[in-house]
Amino acid sequence: MSKGYYLALMLLVGAYLPSSLHGTTSYAMIALGYACALCLLCYGAWKFGASEVAVVCGLLILTTLAACTLFGSLTTIRLEKVGIFGTMAMMLCLRFRGERVGSNALLIVSTINIAIGIGIIAGIEPVVLWVERFYSAFFDGLVPSMLDLHKPVLSYGTHSIAAFFLYMFYWLNFRTFQVTGRRLNLACAIVHALLCAALLSHASFGFAALAFSEMGWHALSRSRYVTIASVLALAALMPVVIRAFDPKTSGWNAIQDVAKDYVVYTWVDKEGGLLARYGAGGDLAEPVAYIANHPLRPIGLSSSEKYVLVDSGPVEYMMRGSLLLVILIYGGLWYFLRAHLQLWDALRMMLCVLVMETGFSVLLYQRTALLLPAFVLYLSGLDVRSSSDKGLGGKKWNLSHAPA
Repeated sequence: MSKGYYLALMLLVGAYLPSSLHGTTSYAMIALGYACALCLLCYGAWKFGASEVAVVCGLLILTTLAACTLFGSLTTIRLEKVGIFGTMAMMLCLRFRGERVGSNALLIVSTINIAIGIGIIAGIEPVVLWVERFYSAFFDGLVPSMLDLHKPVLSYGTHSIAAFFLYMFYWLNFRTFQVTGRRLNLACAIVHALLCAALLSHASFGFAALAFSEMGWHALSRSRYVTIASVLALAALMPVVIRAFDPKTSGWNAIQDVAKDYVVYTWVDKEGGLLARYGAGGDLAEPVAYIANHPLRPIGLSSSEKYVLVDSGPVEYMMRGSLLLVILIYGGLWYFLRAHLQLWDALRMMLCVLVMETGFSVLLYQRTALLLPAFVLYLSGLDVRSSSDKGLGGKKWNLSHAPA
């Protein structure tokens, strides 16, 4: 299989392998998703190579979890976590040579994203029923509630995760436009940014703001006067648009109210902000208290009903493997990103992942296992670096007899 077909398969399977049957979350389909991801990642390591350093890091992650399980205080062991963490570790082991591939695959998946997203926003019944039937996730009723609000969550279940991946697809399309000048990719980038904003969550507004800021800066560098005029026109229309959604507001006070509500909801609100997760009485209150009281007594692969860990990557890693596991996972991620991307792109990707990790363990998510390396492979191909800037590639094992 060529690298182009491999990238296309990663994008399609990662984005649209079903996670439910008949509208009910299926653990069998979730297990199938991890199995497919692990098989594709192992094939990629065999075909294109793997980093020795990353392989050692992955083995240390699994060894740390096993040791913490053996000496942990809980007795209920979840063996499926071996496969989940193993898949994540395998993802970080991949190594690709910079080669421009997958532009057509990106356009195909982007077109599917746009079609489904517009279908959800417009309330087109076949699209809505299809998403509800095959892409319910996490718990029953979540996706139907998102669809009732016309939020284009696509196959990702909830608005925060969808915002992250829509922003990633925006990034890939916009970078393709910057490199190749292909206007179809620019159109896809703009629509993905709009779909991200249409999710109407604090994460989606943040990612959409980044996307439009980048496009605005790019336009400003090309045509300053047109850009300034567009920004002024948009600023003049913002109060009108906001008032259409909330007739009680008017003028520039509308923008101030929205900005204030955004800050309050994100940082202070006890029902939907960070305090809802990390504050007293929040979902992560018990795990945070356990870590504070037992920092050197992690639980490994064990679990307890009173510990909800999915809402924070750092808390879950700290709870399961103490500071060592946190360092291994995020250090391995940085090594993986820096081996393929230039410094600023690696920093950008790392920051996006870390932002998501504060509200959801996105590195352990089944779709991330294929989509994140696909994004990195594609971006590295767009920017084939000189030999003087090879990042932290390290020594690579080529496990197949075919050339990497």
